[in-house]
Amino acid sequence: MRRQLDPGFCSEWSNTLKRAFATHQLMGVTSLSMNRCDAAIHLGTLSAELNDRIIGQLTLDWRVVDVHLQRVLMTALTGAAPRLKPAWLARLLEAQHPDGGWGGFYSIVPLAFGYWYGVT
Repeated sequence: MRRQLDPGFCSEWSNTLKRAFATHQLMGVTSLSMNRCDAAIHLGTLSAELNDRIIGQLTLDWRVVDVHLQRVLMTALTGAAPRLKPAWLARLLEAQHPDGGWGGFYSIVPLAFGYWYGVT
């Protein structure tokens, strides 16, 4: 657990954009803060560093998949909502289904006969 309080912990495990390590680490830091478990460490600094990493991921990764939702949610929940770009929120809302959920496919280019080229 102690290693996960290091801002560089996530980069040890992954440098790819598809990973959610930074958001998961920020969830843990937020939980520690909410439960006032921050006596020995400065969680505000760690939270800010993780938010910087997440904002960078949102900037480079345009896919609206589950990690995009996690990134937007954790940025908003940790007080960094002003850093969210309107386009990121618009993409998220556009991808939302009528039932309130999101699918596992992100359409990119329409093809013939109702097919789409996209990513999952």
